[in-house]
Amino acid sequence: MIASRDTKFGCLWGNDAWIAIDPLNPLSYRNRGIAYLLTAQFDRALVDLSKAIELGDEPNALFVRGIGFINLEEREKAIADLERTLELGLEPTQQRDAEAFLKELNQ
Repeated sequence: MIASRDTKFGCLWGNDAWIAIDPLNPLSYRNRGIAYLLTAQFDRALVDLSKAIELGDEPNALFVRGIGFINLEEREKAIADLERTLELGLEPTQQRDAEAFLKELNQ
């Protein structure tokens, strides 16, 4: 199921509240970063995903940030993030996706 516009914005507002309550929780930053990606707010997404990484949410936030860099056509940064995620290890579905993205980026 594809998230509706209202659901996406609800995710943004909900994570704003969680970040206010616990500003050191990397999952709230990652989740808000994903919501920003879904609403094509790529610069904001990268800020939140970078904060999630800083707070220890690797490799998941790195993987998502790599997708953000792809959307911004920042190929080298996307490759660096996706390669790092493979070094750290991902769940199998994300692993396959990262490998596919890297294959496409390296052509």
